[in-house]
Amino acid sequence: MARESITLTREELYERVWTEPMAVLAPKLGLSDVGLKKTCARLKIPSPPRGYWARLAAGQKIRRTPLPKLPEKGATGIRDATFYPRDKESAAPEPLTGPVADQARFEALPVNALAVPEVIEAPSPLVARTVVAMRKAKPDETGRLRARAQQILDVDVTLGTADRAMRILDTLIKGLAARGYPVSLVTPKPEPQRYGATPEAGPPRTTVRIGEDDIAIRLSEVITRTQRPPARSDGGWEPKRFDYEATGRLVFEILETGLGTRCKWADGARQRMESMLNDIVVGLVETAEALRRRREAWAEAARQRAIEDEKRRAREREEHLEQERVRALDGIMRRWRKAKAVREYVAAARATAVERGHAEHAELNAWFAWADGYADRIDPMGSRGVAYHSDDHDRPHYAWGRPAEDNSPIW
Repeated sequence: MARESITLTREELYERVWTEPMAVLAPKLGLSDVGLKKTCARLKIPSPPRGYWARLAAGQKIRRTPLPKLPEKGATGIRDATFYPRDKESAAPEPLTGPVADQARFEALPVNALAVPEVIEAPSPLVARTVVAMRKAKPDETGRLRARAQQILDVDVTLGTADRAMRILDTLIKGLAARGYPVSLVTPKPEPQRYGATPEAGPPRTTVRIGEDDIAIRLSEVITRTQRPPARSDGGWEPKRFDYEATGRLVFEILETGLGTRCKWADGARQRMESMLNDIVVGLVETAEALRRRREAWAEAARQRAIEDEKRRAREREEHLEQERVRALDGIMRRWRKAKAVREYVAAARATAVERGHAEHAELNAWFAWADGYADRIDPMGSRGVAYHSDDHDRPHYAWGRPAEDNSPIW
C-alpha cells in the first residue's frame, strides 16, 4: 500500500516553519527536526533562530527573516518539496517516560519558556542580596568582582557582565521555584585539618533542591589571559606578568561531576545563555536522576557487601565449629585411650600383686579401687552415656563444647 504524500511549495513550507517549532512540525511531515532543517536549507528557506519561540512566548515582537527570492530560471525541484507522513500507528514513537522525559516535554512547551527580562522586577531575596554585595565589591587583578559578603550566590563575573548575570539568575531561580525546585545557600561541612587545627567551613554553595539532593551550581564569566612580553631586553629572569580581558561570555555549571550527564552551558556564536534556561532545568533534573541512580547503586552495593560479609562470617563460624569438633574429638579419644590404658595397667598390677602374695594388702587394694574409679570417670563411653564433650569427666553431654586444653598426643 503506497504511502500518502504531501507536496508543499517554498512559500507554504516557509509559513509552516515559522508558525510552529520544527520539533512539532517535523513528525507531522515524516521527518526528524534535523531532516526538516536540511530540507529548508536545500530550498533556501530560513528557519527560526535559537530562542525564537521562547522570546515569542514571552510576548516579544520578533521580525521574521524574509523568504529570499529564487532566480527565474532554475530547477523545478528546488521550488517545492514532497513529504511522506508516517501512518498514525507508526508516526508516534513510544513516548519516553521518567522524570527527565517529563521535564523535557514540559520545558518544550512555549508557554513554559523562561524569558529573561530587560529589567529585574521584584528580584528574589538571594539575587537582591547578591546585587547589593556586588555593588560594594572591588575587582581583583582579573577584573572579577570580589564581594566580602558570604551569603550570596556563586557568581563570578566582571562589572560589565554583572547586570546580565543577575537577570539570568533571577529568571532561573524564579523558574526553578515555580517548578518546585528551590534554590538556597548550603554551607559545606568543614573538612578535617592536620595537626589538630580547627576545621573551617568553606564558602556557601548555591544549590538547587531536587528530590533528596542539593545540586551545586555556578555562573561565571570567561576571562582570557595573555602573557605580557618581557620587559627586560638583556634576557634576564623576571616574573611572568599577564593581562586579563573580560569576554562577556557566561558559563553555567552544575558542580556535580562523574555522572555522565551534561554539566556545562556556555554562550556561543549563535546561542546565548538567555535561550538555554529551559535546557538547564532539564539538565538539573537529569543530574538529580543520575544522583538518585548512583545512590541506589551504592545502596545495592552496600547490601551486597553485607550479604557477602554475612556469608563470610557464616563460613568462619562453620570453620570454627569444625575446629572445635575436631579438637573435642581429639580430647575424647585421649580420654578413651587413657581410660583403656589405666584399666589395662590396673589389671596387670593386680595380677602381679597376686603372684607376689600382696593380694590382701589394704593400701594397695585402696589404690586399685581409686584407679578403677578414675578410669570410669575419664572414660567417655562410661555407664552414663556417650560423652560429646572433652573436658567434663562427670557426666555425658549431647552438645558441642569448648575445645580440650590437653594438647598432648593421642595415646
